[in-house]
Parts: sequence; C-alpha cells; structure tokens
Amino acid sequence: MNSYKQTLKLILIKAGKIILYKKIKVEEKEKDEIVTSVDIAADDFIIKQLSTEYPNIPIYSEEKENYKSQSKTRWMVDPLDGTTPWVWGNSGFSISIALEKYGDIVVGAVYDPVMKEFFYAEKGKGVTRNENPIRSAINVPLKEMLMVVDWGNKKEKRKEGLKYFKHFFFLKCLPEEFYLNLPQH
Repeated sequence: MNSYKQTLKLILIKAGKIILYKKIKVEEKEKDEIVTSVDIAADDFIIKQLSTEYPNIPIYSEEKENYKSQSKTRWMVDPLDGTTPWVWGNSGFSISIALEKYGDIVVGAVYDPVMKEFFYAEKGKGVTRNENPIRSAINVPLKEMLMVVDWGNKKEKRKEGLKYFKHFFFLKCLPEEFYLNLPQH
C-alpha cells in the first residue's frame, strides 16, 4: 500500500492548485447545497489521475451520481470538502480521497491547500501530517478537549445536532456555523 502515498500526495497537491487558482462559477446542486465549477474541475482531474494510475479500481465521487460498480474495492473522492466555506473565502476546506475494501477504509489521504498540509493514513499504521506521525492525546480532561463539528448547510441537521450540545458548559462556533444558525437561515 505504500505506493498509494506518493501518488495520492501528488494528485491532491495538483488538485489543490486547481481549487486555489481556477475561476469559480457557483450552481445549486440541490436545495441548500452548492457545487462550483472548481468542484467539477478538481473532480475531473482526480478521477482522470486515479483511473490512469489504478485502472482496475472503480471511483465513487461525491460530484458524480452514476456510480454503479459492484466492486468490493473502490476509491471514494470528495474533490472539495467544505465548498461553502471555500466560496465564502474562509479556510476549513480540503480534498479527500479514500480507498475502501470490503466496506473498510484502508487508505485515506486529505490535503489542505491553504495550509499545505497532507494527511495520510493506512489501516493499522497510524496517521501522518506532512510525513510526521500524529499521536492522540491520552487522558485529556473533557474541559480541555477541542471538538469541531460541521453539520453542513441543512437546517434540520444543524437543529438536530445542536440538541446534543445542551450539556456542554462552553460552546463556541466558527463564524460560518454562527451565520448558518441565524433565524433567517
């Protein structure tokens, strides 16, 4: 599986350049969801690269709705995870590629083109950020933990999700979440 790491890194970095430098055209995908010309351009690029490098592995992409393969192995792609913050000019977006085998995610790669951070994980081998291992904190008191949640643009999901936070003593939200939770949204 090591051969995946460098290939995915190159694909993600190039897709990141598409996201950062291509002109944007915004369309509504469905109610309260948008897709941009950049989502599509990055998606097309990633699919072409993965198809060239791994022609026998089908690809499921968030932007393509015609996935019909019955294969037990597939690539899963989100070419612009966080389209809304990206359209607003905020950080908090990334590009994600995962390899699923028999329902298990065995490889995952995420790239943040703004911070130029490449995250990579293989099942059973841990996670790296820019080639450096990431270790989880052990026995951190709840009051010192940081939790980030994004329920997307769906008003119902936000309302449902916020119910679970009523027991927290202190709750902060990103400007995007605050804006999305205003009464007119």
